[in-house]
Amino acid sequence: MCGVPMRVNFINNSIGNIDNVWTINNVPFSQDPNFTNIFNSASTNDIELTVKNEFLCSDTLKKTLDIYLQPIADFEVKEQACEGDIIVIKNKSINAISYIWDIEGQGTTTVIEPELVFEASGTYNIALIATYNTFCKDTLSIMSPIKIFDQPVADFDYEGDYDDNILGEVRFNNLSIDFDRSLWEFGDGNTSDDKSPVYEYDVNRSLLVKLTVYNDNNGQFTCIDSITKPIAPEWITTFFAPNALSPEYGEGDVKVFKPVGVGLATYKINVYSPWGQSVWTSNKLENTSPAESWDGTYKGSIVPQGAYSWMADVTFVNGARKVYKGSVTVVR
Repeated sequence: MCGVPMRVNFINNSIGNIDNVWTINNVPFSQDPNFTNIFNSASTNDIELTVKNEFLCSDTLKKTLDIYLQPIADFEVKEQACEGDIIVIKNKSINAISYIWDIEGQGTTTVIEPELVFEASGTYNIALIATYNTFCKDTLSIMSPIKIFDQPVADFDYEGDYDDNILGEVRFNNLSIDFDRSLWEFGDGNTSDDKSPVYEYDVNRSLLVKLTVYNDNNGQFTCIDSITKPIAPEWITTFFAPNALSPEYGEGDVKVFKPVGVGLATYKINVYSPWGQSVWTSNKLENTSPAESWDGTYKGSIVPQGAYSWMADVTFVNGARKVYKGSVTVVR
């Protein structure tokens, strides 16, 4: 038998004896013909019995008694997971020296705590044999099998600059497999749950877009996958200057000559009088847009009414360079 505490009955089968001396591990223990002892730990014990008759003739017999522990097989594993998940079994067995795991679909293994990966959905049984020695073993099978659910696979591609009338537009194409719903993170703080959204960017830089897809497995268990890819939307590059200003009577932007644009890397603009004299110049940018405006004055005085020409040399953030020319009328 296996396990401690172990109660052992010692039965004296000697013949012609009147005196008995029992020792356990060389320690005198009892002089009774028979006795009982409780062993509280696994051990190998030398048992010796010496008997004598009335003529003091004696005989001695020695035997070895092994006390074994009883292993108890126990483990913990999550009952639900997704295809491809790494599942670690927590071995909670006690009094065991070795283990044999029988995992449905994967065979057997003797590692202490196996890591499992199931590539196909379905149900899988697991059994454990915990062993102390050849005689002392225990077996445990999980009451309900592990259930593995369908795992989505996230993927996408995109197309930009497909509409000449829209700047910064990107059409995303959802290439994911086995999914019920999606979440797009466009890299600029905005999101969408459309399957394949069209999005208009208003930034001039490359971004990282993340697509997360979900398979809810008919409401039983949700499996998730995500993918992140860099994208480069169409560069948003525009420049425009108004054709009139009224420095004395205008309101708001009408009162000044304010160039506008997006995506400028460098620029310089000059305004010329009808006689070819430069009356205003600027090259300051703020967030890739012109930062200054002309208030219609030259050396502190409002210029005479009339048509003034302007020329702007612009280099955009995408490397393109263009010279713009036009005229602005000063109305007084």
